[in-house]
Amino acid sequence: MALTAPAAQTLRQPASRAGQTPATRGRIPLRVDAPVIRPSQRRAGREQAVAALLSFRCLWLVLLVASLAATAMCWRQTQARLREAADVTMPDSVMVQTALWARASGKIYRRLDAPPYTPAVYGPLYYLILVGLSFLTGANFAGLLLASRLFTLACYAGLAVILWRWARRLGLPQPLAVLAPLFALGQIAFLNWNVTTRPDVPAVLASAAAVYAATAAGEPIGRRWSAPIAAGLLAGAAVMLKQTALAAPAAIALWLALHRWWPALAAFAAAAAAIPASLLGALALRGEQLRDLALLDDPYSGWRSAVGILLRKIEQYGPDALWIALALLGAAAAARAVSARRGPRPRGWELLILYFFLAWAWGLLTLGRNSGGAGNYLLEGWAVTAVLAAAGVAALRPIWTVTPAAARSLVILWAAVANIAGLMAWHYRASVPLPDQAPLARVLRGRRVLTDIPYLGVQSRDPAYLDPYLLHTLELAGLWSSRHLAAQITAQRFGLVVLDISGGRANTRFRGLTRYDRRTIAALRHAYLPYCVRGVSPQRGAAAVFLPAGRRPPAGLAGALRGADCRPALTAIPFFPATP
Repeated sequence: MALTAPAAQTLRQPASRAGQTPATRGRIPLRVDAPVIRPSQRRAGREQAVAALLSFRCLWLVLLVASLAATAMCWRQTQARLREAADVTMPDSVMVQTALWARASGKIYRRLDAPPYTPAVYGPLYYLILVGLSFLTGANFAGLLLASRLFTLACYAGLAVILWRWARRLGLPQPLAVLAPLFALGQIAFLNWNVTTRPDVPAVLASAAAVYAATAAGEPIGRRWSAPIAAGLLAGAAVMLKQTALAAPAAIALWLALHRWWPALAAFAAAAAAIPASLLGALALRGEQLRDLALLDDPYSGWRSAVGILLRKIEQYGPDALWIALALLGAAAAARAVSARRGPRPRGWELLILYFFLAWAWGLLTLGRNSGGAGNYLLEGWAVTAVLAAAGVAALRPIWTVTPAAARSLVILWAAVANIAGLMAWHYRASVPLPDQAPLARVLRGRRVLTDIPYLGVQSRDPAYLDPYLLHTLELAGLWSSRHLAAQITAQRFGLVVLDISGGRANTRFRGLTRYDRRTIAALRHAYLPYCVRGVSPQRGAAAVFLPAGRRPPAGLAGALRGADCRPALTAIPFFPATP
């Protein structure tokens, strides 16, 4: 490399003779003004780096960054599911169809021994909301489906706001309070439920808002009327959205009773009963079949798998065990602070702890009594866990510096590894799309179809029997009979029968119970033969199409099925034996 002129002149200048020896004369002098790093300084630098890695700020950053990443992944999946041409949850589309029937007939709860043989099992307030949305979108299934999913998503966002305000009311500083909504927004348990046409998330929002409102007036609230009345109205609305949403009203009533705030308890009870009494009274005067409101409780006990669902959830999503541990720590720290009674107490700690345990206990109890239930019964528990987990992080802050370095490193390592595993679970869920049911749905429009895939059923002419799994549980309870369905199958009244085979066989089962009973399956095997099979995996919408035995396919049907990638069935379709 060529040197510049000034640099060359500098190198050619004779070195000063002062301080030089013959051995060093003529050499380029070296700079010796750089600081000398001593071993003690190196050790101090390493100690500072270790202290930074084991600081409370590092723990907070790990939790914050991981929660933000999980929230971003959740939002990405939510956007993909908004316009999904399939059921986001089972049976998503039945709620929309029930609302359209209610708009046309003026009745929500109809007789089960007459068409469409599809019970409405949720609270009337949710169906009324859907009917109201239908007046904005028109009597259009696709438009109402999108509008109802947007409504659920809005409730999900509102839940995050409530959790943030809740954490701030409990006295958590802003950097720690922000973890509460992020823990919920990044919780994989809410995926699909946050954008489905089901009342679960709206009911969780109303319940959380009721508990939050109960502490709005501060403590004591014995002489305050606004807080218990607002909490009662929200709790009553939650029950009318989903009639199993009883954890919040039970927690509030027990909290008021334990403190002997009898006027507030009376105001809360009166307000909580006002909405159910008015709605149910109006429906009873109209002749509605209110017995449907008790259909969520079925005799086919799911106790063996109820706890298993929670344990599998914790096993599949790494941060769950961490959130529960932090929530228990937050509950213990809050209970200790409340019992100490030193200084001003933040509002609502006792109620929050009570609500935490009741939400989990009631969620598992109702899940055990409903064989068709899934993780949606535990969403209320996960929501309150998010707040207490943030409180658990706050409880670590004052004792963090006096905690041994080994313990701090284990906590940070656990948080990092658990959240990395959680992000991997999110990535896996993102790579598994929902079944592609749109091609087959186009074929079924205008035809009379029997199917156990609700989204396909609502596309057909005169949709009926849209929730066979629930009808099977009602058969076991003696509340419904499949004789009429079996007779229609034997008489070949359905032009096509389409059954889900994503589990490898027809007559899909869930938590040990199949969708159809023995009588229905026997009639189907006798009167219908497999014609074609579409898809080879759940992601492709695996389904088998059956046609009436001894009949030729209607004109154009064979070509339409080929166009929907339904290949000829070369072998018999295996069935799961009807249970129980």
